[in-house]
Amino acid sequence: KKDKKDKKEKKKEKQDAQPESGTQQPSQPSQPSQPSQPSQAPQAPQAPQAPSDDEGLEAEALPTEAAETSAAKQSEPVPPAATVDSTEDAKPTPALSEAEKAFEEEDNEPAMGMSSFEAFEVAQPAASQKPKALALSGAEDGFLRLWDLESHSCSRILEGHSGVIHALAVNWDTLEAVSGADDSSKSWNLRDGSCVKTMSETPDGCTAVEADWAGGRAVSGCGDGSLKVWNYSSAEILHRIRDAHRGGVWAMEANWDEKKLASAGNERIKIWSTSDWTCMYCTKGHAGGVMCLSVNWPGAQLLA
Repeated sequence: KKDKKDKKEKKKEKQDAQPESGTQQPSQPSQPSQPSQPSQAPQAPQAPQAPSDDEGLEAEALPTEAAETSAAKQSEPVPPAATVDSTEDAKPTPALSEAEKAFEEEDNEPAMGMSSFEAFEVAQPAASQKPKALALSGAEDGFLRLWDLESHSCSRILEGHSGVIHALAVNWDTLEAVSGADDSSKSWNLRDGSCVKTMSETPDGCTAVEADWAGGRAVSGCGDGSLKVWNYSSAEILHRIRDAHRGGVWAMEANWDEKKLASAGNERIKIWSTSDWTCMYCTKGHAGGVMCLSVNWPGAQLLA
């Protein structure tokens, strides 16, 4: 009986299983009717919405990558240049860096009357710098020559006189000069070799010169025995002393602080006051012309 019951139950189970499979089988053919899925296909654009989050994430990652690549491209030339410069700077010895520091310290120091050495003619040398050893000469050909005694060469030739040059007075601090020649007396700028002014009232030529650099005036002794006091910046004659000597004036020496000037001519030496140009003293004792002299102003002595 149990076996029969078991068999009946198995048959029922089979029968129950068959309708279920039958329902599944018609449902399977109904699946081809799943064109409903194409109806769901329009929902496919909705489906990308879910991946759109992922795509959005990727899209957001792309600009960052592009930015990173662009930044990398911009940064690429900089590091090599910096490394090259650093390597080049690293190649020299540390002494160069110390020199650069020295230059920076010099830049911080007060200026010495010049921003750069472009204006060489105007710039004043540093106090610690040794000035050049210079000499000025005048010759029979009418040329002045400025000599560099360190290089033993003529650094400049000054043209202007048409006759023999007899006398010179030079201010080496300002590089100014006054010359006396057969044709005239001239003032010069030794920085550029130019003639500043010409004083042509020199009868029988200018045979002796003295210059008051602080007062801006010069004294020219002439071949006719007269003295001419003139402004060497404008060539204006300030004072004339006619017949200072019977012959020509051959030598002069001045002390501008004491306001005195000594002149030598035929047979006599005279001491003049430079304030009013009166004769303070006249010597005797030379039989001929006095051609040169030297004065010790503090000791009141004179050699001629």
